[in-house]
Amino acid sequence: MKTPSIKSALILFLTCAASYAQSWTILNLPNTVSWNTISLTHLPDGRFIYSHDGSIFLQNSFGSNATTSFTNAPSGDYAFITTSFVAAGAWGAAPIYSYNSSNTSTTFTNLGSRQNYAGVNYGSGLLLVGNNGNNNTSSLAYFTSGNNLQTIIDNISTYSGGIALDANGDVYLADDDDLLLYRFTNTQITNAISNNTTLTLSQGTLLGNLGVSASIAVDIANNRLYAAGYQINGIRVLDFSTNQTGTLIPGPNNANYQVSFFSDGTNTYLGWLNRSGYSGGDTVLYGYALASTIPIPEPSTASIALLATLALLRTLNSRNSHKSKKAKI
Repeated sequence: MKTPSIKSALILFLTCAASYAQSWTILNLPNTVSWNTISLTHLPDGRFIYSHDGSIFLQNSFGSNATTSFTNAPSGDYAFITTSFVAAGAWGAAPIYSYNSSNTSTTFTNLGSRQNYAGVNYGSGLLLVGNNGNNNTSSLAYFTSGNNLQTIIDNISTYSGGIALDANGDVYLADDDDLLLYRFTNTQITNAISNNTTLTLSQGTLLGNLGVSASIAVDIANNRLYAAGYQINGIRVLDFSTNQTGTLIPGPNNANYQVSFFSDGTNTYLGWLNRSGYSGGDTVLYGYALASTIPIPEPSTASIALLATLALLRTLNSRNSHKSKKAKI
């Protein structure tokens, strides 16, 4: 039997690494500041809107690396951005603005101030995760113009976690204290808003613990939940149909992920956003892949290929060493 050469082993690794990289479309995003937070959302046509310390960028066309800046973007360290709202403050009470996300010359209208961390559009308003000002725990509130604020779910955790909305209108929340994930039905949320009542975490459905809480995205069509954040590298995945979990490592820099699920009007995608550090000029990467092509669970393909290659190289080196010793005897 012919023994594979070291050269062929290296070719094997490079081939595996190349196929791994090709499964995700990855773009570099603007970064001119230091440690400030970054956030991302998508228009219905798939184009991303990216916000970073007083600058907001709209992708010119889906798949393009070119962006156009919003000319009237408010100053601040943006906590989050949606297609209707942007929160210009990630660490304390700060303004929340409404805007027209498809017009880069839009006016940003101040709706009031709120300590905030994450938010999603909900009807004509905003579901907002942050401190309610009455205690030291985060809550979920319904926010509308005129600083109209209604607490929907109280006492979530000491610090704020992620929030996501699925295609059915169900709401997903992360408890940052113990990293538990919960689902509340659209009916529960709309009833709480209309009846001015407050829910508790125990009234939601406990989905599990993925070890991360900062960012959540949900793909109902494929029965998957994605979670990411500062606690881990990569993106954690929960498959609802099998209860399997896995970790995706989609980019070359596995730090500070934010995860999203979006559509371009035809196909659905899993997207992510990360940065390599907290210094001015650090690389900010945006990537996406067709949601239907992502296996669950998926380990780090590149890492597995590298480990397999190294193991093969050790075997080949060992065999070559034995052959060399036999030749000298």
